[in-house]
Amino acid sequence: MKWGYKIILFFVIVAMLAPLISNDRPLVLISNGEINFPFLNHGSYAFGDDDLKVMPLIPYRAGVSDFDNADFKSPFDVQQVKNNSMFYRHWLGTTLRGCDVLAGIISGARYALIVGFCSSFVSLIIGLLLGAGSAFSSVSVNRISFLQLIALVFLLMFGFNLFLYVQSDLLIKLLLFVLSVGCWILVSRIKLKFDRGVRLNFEKIESQLTILFSSIPRLFFVVAVMGIFHQGILTLIFLLGLTGWMEIARVVRAEIQKIQSMDYYAAAKLSGASWTRITSKQLIPNLKPLLIAVFAFSFAGAILSEASLSFLGFGLEANQVTWGSLILEGKESFNAWWLIVFPGFCLSSCLAALFSIARKGNNDIYSL
Repeated sequence: MKWGYKIILFFVIVAMLAPLISNDRPLVLISNGEINFPFLNHGSYAFGDDDLKVMPLIPYRAGVSDFDNADFKSPFDVQQVKNNSMFYRHWLGTTLRGCDVLAGIISGARYALIVGFCSSFVSLIIGLLLGAGSAFSSVSVNRISFLQLIALVFLLMFGFNLFLYVQSDLLIKLLLFVLSVGCWILVSRIKLKFDRGVRLNFEKIESQLTILFSSIPRLFFVVAVMGIFHQGILTLIFLLGLTGWMEIARVVRAEIQKIQSMDYYAAAKLSGASWTRITSKQLIPNLKPLLIAVFAFSFAGAILSEASLSFLGFGLEANQVTWGSLILEGKESFNAWWLIVFPGFCLSSCLAALFSIARKGNNDIYSL
């Protein structure tokens, strides 16, 4: 396994096990013969000195203040720790409010990977659909009925409001969106005699959308929208995904058009192979290295955008600690170097690993 994949795997493991690694609640508490797991809930708990407890490796939670070690304690400063135990020391220092920096870095890894992966996946789906649709319809003009066009506009408006306004679980939002897509499919099958429809050139529409979104500065757009709508992780994922698909659509369209000009693609069509077989045997294997490369680049760009927005104060909510928010606190004091060095090192390592994966994907493309 290449070093880039190893670094990303390390951050993924840390992000998945974040509540087990860094928490101010015991992992296991045995009190009066009962076994409890306090880290799984946020309710109050109490225990005596004779009770058996197993604490996490880092006994601090991100964003929780330790006022005994407030006002920027360096990793090398004398710290007031519980029972004078080295176990409760802040190994990477504290912030102005006494929050543990190492716990914040672990929390930042979790949010960076969630936002980066989900927004990149949204961008990949949008770019893949638009790029492939443009490549396959480059020589044809499609017709859509007025009823379908109206239903599509309402579907887009409903999806936009659903993810930005409606306060509910993500699963419920996805179910409602899938239900609305199903309703649009049913409406699109309705044929009206007087509805002649509208002639659409999908390639021109895709190219104009690409030019439009490429002309909008990504961070400025996200900052403007985040200032209007609810500031949260779902909103940030939606906006970063909506503004990061343009390059993916370009390279997917170009690569599909290149594959369509190859002799093996023409031979597969002349042999009478179905569209499904051509897609699974010819298109997808040749697109796989390209998709890995563009997804890695999009992943890195989303992580960097999330850190930049958090540094500007327009990222996630105030109680959610990220790498960017730690660096933002570091600029409050020139001497708090650990708030810039350690989160910056994690951010740089993650970006370098993703760029290495993208470069490996590019090498696979040229070796085909």
